[in-house]
Amino acid sequence: AGQLDGVDWCVANAVNAVANGPLGRVREITDRYRAGWRERGAGRPIPWMGMSRHLVIARDSTAAHAIAARAYAVWHRSFMHLWRVHGATAPYAAFPEAYSEARALGLTVAGTADEVRDTLLDHVERSGVNYLLARFAFGDLDRDESMATLDASADRVLPALLARHW
Repeated sequence: AGQLDGVDWCVANAVNAVANGPLGRVREITDRYRAGWRERGAGRPIPWMGMSRHLVIARDSTAAHAIAARAYAVWHRSFMHLWRVHGATAPYAAFPEAYSEARALGLTVAGTADEVRDTLLDHVERSGVNYLLARFAFGDLDRDESMATLDASADRVLPALLARHW
C-alpha cells in the first residue's frame, strides 16, 4: 500500500498490507486502514499492517552505516535498473538513491543492536504498524553481514518488539 487510495481496496478485501514509505506516510496508511476497518464493522481482528525496513547491525554505528550505505547503493541500482533502461520512473517507489536520504526518511535502520532496537521501537510506535518486514539481505551484503544482523535481531531486537507491541 503505497498510496492512500490503495488502502480502501485492502480494507474491502480484508487483506494484509505493507508500506515502504517514510514514517509519516506509513502512519497515514495505518490510520486510514483502521478507520476503514471500524467503518466496515468486520467483527474480527484487523489484518496485518506492516512496513519494510532495510536493517544492518554491526559492532558499532560507524561500521553498520558503512556496510548499509555500500549495500543500499548496490540494491538501489538493481531495484531501479529496468525503469532506467526503459527511460521510466518508478511510480510508487519511495526509495531515494542516496543512502543518507533513505536513512533520514527512516527507510534504512543501521547501528548497534541496541540502536536498531530503539529505533525500530520508535518507528513501530510512530507508524501504527502491527508487523515489521525486515530486509536482512540486500544489495551486496555477504552472508556474514546478513547473519550478524539476523542473529542480533533475534537476540536483542525481536524480544523487545514482541514485549512492547505484539
